[in-house]
Amino acid sequence: QNTGTQLLLELVCKYCGTLVTGALPQKTFVLIGNDIVTEKQCPIVAGSVKYNSVDKTGTFRCKVPSGQGSTVGVFVQYMSYRSEPVNMAYKKPVLLSISKTVVSTKGDVINIEGTNFGDKGAAVVMQGGKPALQTAQSGTNSHSKASASIPPGIGGLDRAIQVKAADQLSDTVLGLAISYAYPSIVNIVRPLWRPSRGK
Repeated sequence: QNTGTQLLLELVCKYCGTLVTGALPQKTFVLIGNDIVTEKQCPIVAGSVKYNSVDKTGTFRCKVPSGQGSTVGVFVQYMSYRSEPVNMAYKKPVLLSISKTVVSTKGDVINIEGTNFGDKGAAVVMQGGKPALQTAQSGTNSHSKASASIPPGIGGLDRAIQVKAADQLSDTVLGLAISYAYPSIVNIVRPLWRPSRGK
């Protein structure tokens, strides 16, 4: 399942209420998430339900909401009854590009593009295995774009840029890393000439 897109998830459930094609009871819900704070409803698609009254088994589809995580519980709730969860995984983040590979020793901001970054506020940009000072995602492009504040530092060694969403971390990509800029002499304040004995 991609983040940021609504694909269909097909479920088979026993004792989930009398599901009738084209006339679904509102008391049957599919919920996706691991706790009451993160749970989202997965709307059942009307007309896709099949119900076997003999073994009380219903087969139906729902539109998967956007999200992130490798182990996300899928529950079916009928009135006050809730099924045991079946785990579903969203695709992990993929890094495609970064706006710069050399950053200022005073700290800097880089822009990152890719896929499956998760809902707004879910992504954390990692640099050299450590979280950036701050990661920001726009509401409309949160699943494909982010910006990160890189802390001050020194050193020319490459620090791989990765994106973490929930418990999933993007792979390192050759060339998508940052290093701090080397020192450079801008100006010498005193005259360049000196006596041969120095001073």
